[in-house]
Amino acid sequence: MNKKGRAIPPVDLIIVIDTSPSMKDKVQVLSNAATNAIASLH
Repeated sequence: MNKKGRAIPPVDLIIVIDTSPSMKDKVQVLSNAATNAIASLH
């Protein structure tokens, strides 16, 4: 429900993460950030 008491319809969310060797050090940081962002929406 939003602040006006109306139902918020569900949405599909797709997250694509580049797991190539050059991004290896960023993958865990991005994964944690995505998890936190999704949790804050719920």
